[in-house]
Amino acid sequence: MRPGTAQHGACRHCGNGAAPYGAPGVSRRQAVSPVLVCRSISQRFGPRDVLVNIDLTLSPGEVLVVRGPSGVGKSTLLRIAAGLTPPTRGSVSMHATRVGVVFQEPRLLPWRTALDNVALPLVACGCPGKEARDKARRMLHRMELNGFSTAHPHELSGGMRQRVSLARALAIEPELLFLDEPFTGLDPKLRQTMLRHLEQYLDQSGAATMHVTHDLVEIPSTATRVLHLTPRGPEFEPAPRHRATNHTHSQPEE
Repeated sequence: MRPGTAQHGACRHCGNGAAPYGAPGVSRRQAVSPVLVCRSISQRFGPRDVLVNIDLTLSPGEVLVVRGPSGVGKSTLLRIAAGLTPPTRGSVSMHATRVGVVFQEPRLLPWRTALDNVALPLVACGCPGKEARDKARRMLHRMELNGFSTAHPHELSGGMRQRVSLARALAIEPELLFLDEPFTGLDPKLRQTMLRHLEQYLDQSGAATMHVTHDLVEIPSTATRVLHLTPRGPEFEPAPRHRATNHTHSQPEE
């Protein structure tokens, strides 16, 4: 990875100039240079090869869904692509200054309120405090967390903490977004609501996105490609024309 090209959870210029989330008729999808290039990625844990020679690229506006059963290396691939875990072999090149990451488990600062957790990366990159807090408040509203801005993480449910994490990642208007099972802990109805918010954001923002899931219901309608990791190896698939619409039961892969 080229050093200094990515700031996880932080942004430069507070994302000014990016399409505002919720603005109608805004789309920045276009054929431009990739913001993420992974070449010959392999990862071994002990005697076991989890990933073998995976090549992928992500350009602005592309939404790559990585799916497959547990244990095939979905989260490992995301962590390697995000620069959080070095691969055993291969290389990662990232060309983005605003990078957002949402993990399976919320990674919030326990001594900060929900509002301050969301505002933190904005303040860290020089966004004025009031502007950062106003933007954080709007993102919490979109995550349906009105009335919880002053709550600390221990006062929130697991699903609420996960929504704060998603709000924090989207608040910086990332050029590159990594989502690792972002709807963990949400009930089916709320999961569908958050998925619709995410689809709207991705459609309007032009963010290049890697979205890991084992649940077919969570494949967003904005997906452009699907990488299916199987025990036999990786298989690229076309994006489904329609997202699964089972609002009652999840559909985990076997």
